[in-house]
Amino acid sequence: MFTIFYIVAIVAKFANSQDIWNENRPIVSYECDPASPTVVTDITIGPCFDNWGCKMPNCCGIISGKLTNISLTYIASIASTTATTHGFLVGLAAGSAENQVFVPVENIQVPNAVVTYDYDSCRYTTCPQAVGNTYRFDGMFTVPTTAVTTMTLIAHFVAQLTSDEPGNPVIVCKKIMARIVNVDLIQSYIDVLKNAPFGG
Repeated sequence: MFTIFYIVAIVAKFANSQDIWNENRPIVSYECDPASPTVVTDITIGPCFDNWGCKMPNCCGIISGKLTNISLTYIASIASTTATTHGFLVGLAAGSAENQVFVPVENIQVPNAVVTYDYDSCRYTTCPQAVGNTYRFDGMFTVPTTAVTTMTLIAHFVAQLTSDEPGNPVIVCKKIMARIVNVDLIQSYIDVLKNAPFGG
């Protein structure tokens, strides 16, 4: 019951706010644990959907079913011939990006359900890479629209590039906050609210 009221409260804020689509824009990022030795000079993501409790530049509303770009510019700290990109969750939180109750999770991947990917990095950046050179990674991913797509939780999401050399040393790793947003579901809720007897 609490979840239902929480969703309605969030959607009501959607219906009464100036929420907008944001194309690729800078986002606040955090160090991974353990931290990567690579210096990241810029990180952007988009498009993002600003919503209550999750707005750029602190949090990206990742739209399910829509292609999303994450871009990192970095100075390579290790040499690599080929690399693999990993995406996974390290925590979930209730509330807003600024005021949240955080629950850590153990670097889990949930295929075809939440933000998850694992692919050849050389599709989106230059390979091989040399120490001290600046490179740009432009990765693309899509979050499937499923029954678990929700607006109520904020995901602490990690984007990581690892070398395919022995030991798989980490080339770059950054953590961001995001909320998976089902736009079709949002619009349905807004329509219901507008037509409800208690709606304004």
